[in-house]
Amino acid sequence: GVEQILKQHVQSLCEERAWAALEPEWRALYDVSPTAAPTLRWEWQWLWWQVYGAVYGHGRQPLRILTVRLDGELVGVLPLYLSKPRRTLGVPVLRPLSSGEEEFEETCADYLGALLAPDVEVLVVAALTEHMDTMREVTLLDFPAISRDARWDGLECWWSERDWWVRAESLGPCWQADLSDGVEAYLATLSRTTRQKARKFLRESYESGYRFELARSREEAQSIFEDLVALHQVRWTTAGEAGCFSAPRFLEFHRRLVAALDAPREVVLARLIEDDRPISVHYGFPCRRVLHCYQAGAVLDGSTRLKSPGIAGYLRLSEELLPMGIDHLDLLLGATDYKERMCTQGPQLWHVRAARPGARTTLLRLVERLREKPAAAVVK
Repeated sequence: GVEQILKQHVQSLCEERAWAALEPEWRALYDVSPTAAPTLRWEWQWLWWQVYGAVYGHGRQPLRILTVRLDGELVGVLPLYLSKPRRTLGVPVLRPLSSGEEEFEETCADYLGALLAPDVEVLVVAALTEHMDTMREVTLLDFPAISRDARWDGLECWWSERDWWVRAESLGPCWQADLSDGVEAYLATLSRTTRQKARKFLRESYESGYRFELARSREEAQSIFEDLVALHQVRWTTAGEAGCFSAPRFLEFHRRLVAALDAPREVVLARLIEDDRPISVHYGFPCRRVLHCYQAGAVLDGSTRLKSPGIAGYLRLSEELLPMGIDHLDLLLGATDYKERMCTQGPQLWHVRAARPGARTTLLRLVERLREKPAAAVVK
C-alpha cells in the first residue's frame, strides 16, 4: 500500500550540497502544502542554518533533512538538526531548524513542523516517525511550537506504543483577527470601548502630517526594516533590557531574510510616519491568505500626537491587506493586553518532546523533575 511505499522512500540528507539541490522541489511543495508556514519557507530555513548552524549544530554532520517521496515526487520534508545543549546532560537532541537557540538570540519560530503534500499527510508523518526510530544516534526529540492536529497526534501515539517517554505541553493559543468582511466589520466584533478607540486612532492617522507606507520592493523593505530595529531597540533599552535586535546573529538573520524575499508578496513591512518621523513599523510574512505578524515597533514615549501609533499603524496595514488577497492576521504566540483586546484565540501550539527508553533518558527525566520542583512551589 501507499504507507509501505512511503516508508521505503524516506531519506535523511546530511550535507548542505544535497539539501541545496532540493530547493526547486521544496518550493513547489511549499506552494501546495496545507501545513506550509512562513518559518518553513525555503529562505527562512536555509538562512537560519547559514547564520546559526555552525553554533548550534552538533557533530560532523548535524543536518538531518528528512524527505519522503511517492512515485518519485517529493511529498514530505521535515527539516531537522542534531544539537547538544547543556540542559540535556550531553545527550544529543534532534529538533527542527530555527529552534534551540539561546534565549537572547532565539528566532521564536511558530508553526514549525513538516511540509506535507495534500491527501497523504497522516501517512507521510507515519513514515517520518518510523524513520526517526531507526536513527540510533537520536535519543531525544524536541518539537517546539507545532500545531498538534490529527497529523501529529499519530506521531505521539506511535512513540508511546514503543515505550518512548512523550511529553506534550500547550504553549497557548495564537491570536488571530478576521478581516474577510473588511476592517469595519472586524472592528464591529471588538468591545465597544476598544472599537471606539480604534476608530479614533485610525481616523486621526489620516490627518495632515501622517503618511503610511507599505514596502513594494526589496529596497523599500530593507529601509523600513531598519526603522523597525531602531524603534524596537529604543523601547527595550529604555526599559533596561537588551532587545532582541542587539543579538548579532538575530539581526543578521533577519537582515538577510528581508533582503532575500519579495515585498509585499513574501514579506510585509509597513510604517506610519508623523512629520517625517517613523512612529510605528509592522513586520510580517504572508502565507496563503494569512499574514503572520512577526514583529512590530512603535514610539511609546508620548511624543507623538497619536495616543497609540502602534494600533493606528496596525489598522492602516489591515486596510491594505484585502486587495493583496490576505483576509486574516495571525499575531502568533504570547498573550498580551493588546492581542486580547484586538484578536480572538486561534489554534494552540504545543511543545512536544519524546525520549527513547534507556538509562540516560531515565536520568534526564529525574533531573527535569528536580528542576521543576522550585517552580511548582512558587505556583502554590
